[in-house]
Amino acid sequence: MNKKSLLLIFSVLFMVGSIRYVFLENASAYRYYIKNLSINEIGFRLRMGLYIDRFLKSNAMIIQPITPMGSSQVGNLFKNSHQLHPLDFPGASGFEYPYLARSLLRRFQTKHVLLFLSDIDLYFVNHPGTICDLPPRPLLETYTLLEKVIAIGGIKRFDNHYWHAWACNYLPEYRFASVFRTLLLRKLGVKSSASFSAFYYLHDEEYSSYVEHEKRHPSGGSIPLKTRLKFNLKGIESFIRKMNDAGIKVHIVQGAYNTSLIDFSNEESYIPSNEILTDLAARYEEITYKDLNLSVPSSDFVDEYHFTPRGARRVEKIIVDYLKSQSWQ
Repeated sequence: MNKKSLLLIFSVLFMVGSIRYVFLENASAYRYYIKNLSINEIGFRLRMGLYIDRFLKSNAMIIQPITPMGSSQVGNLFKNSHQLHPLDFPGASGFEYPYLARSLLRRFQTKHVLLFLSDIDLYFVNHPGTICDLPPRPLLETYTLLEKVIAIGGIKRFDNHYWHAWACNYLPEYRFASVFRTLLLRKLGVKSSASFSAFYYLHDEEYSSYVEHEKRHPSGGSIPLKTRLKFNLKGIESFIRKMNDAGIKVHIVQGAYNTSLIDFSNEESYIPSNEILTDLAARYEEITYKDLNLSVPSSDFVDEYHFTPRGARRVEKIIVDYLKSQSWQ
């Protein structure tokens, strides 16, 4: 190979590396994306992925004794809290928790993790395409993750998402392509929108029901309830082991959702989440489980599981009072 070829290769690599550093490897770029891109344009999961990546790039650390963790419901519940800063990832079911553990350990210096779990977390299964929105993982974890998703729903469930999942995990340019597409379209005066965009707990933007979204983009409906439960429980158990290895105690509080809009009880294999979580706590010394007997009326929800401001304040106070009674340091 002659010097011209080597120089060309070096120049291309240098240019690609420089572009990646400027646009994808520093916290300032992520702050710009978050400030200038709405949830309606890029979707709520990708937007939350930007939040998480921003913290990882900046090496910012949140120090607190107790950290709530979970789906958007947890973010909705604690978004105005002056005492607890949550790690929330939109749409996260129990299966996804172990894949958020690395972000938790890098963002939070904490001794206790609080999980707010209900039927939603145990019986919901995401479409495999949403794997791309999870924080990046090592090679072996990616392979294991994809094998698990195949096992739960079969390869047909992937459509064209199998290689898509690999690409977005190792090529940040690919993962955030919709971010740059949106910015480009905006410059051209073209409006961009995500398939499921509006999201109540971050901003008061145009709202879209999750049930309506599921009708348009069904995810786990064809998967038996018993299979979904087994899938998510394995994820929660894996997360518990990761927290135990890190010296962090896991505390589960019985969650709540709008039962007037979602009802699992008419399915034959349904087991109430309080029974499942009681059994889980009995099998693992590393966790505690508490049912605070939350009675949340439908009027305290804005949809299937996100709380109104009044409902969030009421439930948060009950949880915080319980945590204070435990005197965890």
